[in-house]
Amino acid sequence: MTSARHQAWDDTEIAAVQVADLSAAIGLLLARERAGIVLVDEPRFATLEQIEARIIAMHDHPARGLSVLHRMRCLVAALSLRRFRHLVKPENAGGLATLVGVVANQRMSARWGMSPLRLAWAMSAAEAAEANAEAA
Repeated sequence: MTSARHQAWDDTEIAAVQVADLSAAIGLLLARERAGIVLVDEPRFATLEQIEARIIAMHDHPARGLSVLHRMRCLVAALSLRRFRHLVKPENAGGLATLVGVVANQRMSARWGMSPLRLAWAMSAAEAAEANAEAA
């Protein structure tokens, strides 16, 4: 029998998050970018700071909300890169969903963020796994 170890929050490593949490955060951000998001108890158009505060508040623990926020920022940075920019187009919604799934679980440093090269490798592996699953 093994004993359970106490796991403390490591400020150098951002914890993995649930794909649904990251998708909800990206949904808030995209809604703001596309048409301006209307919040019930806020002024007509939300600012980026209000959206970030809302993302943190959506979670039961602030550390979990911060993990989602850090990963969302890395995802936005990745989508600005040429190799991932095509995923923003509406016809590539499946690719964007795959990218969100990869970013939710990819290893990420608080100091350095996420490696775009490792992200590209993980995307290729995820797409290959999806293609194999469809073929089977």
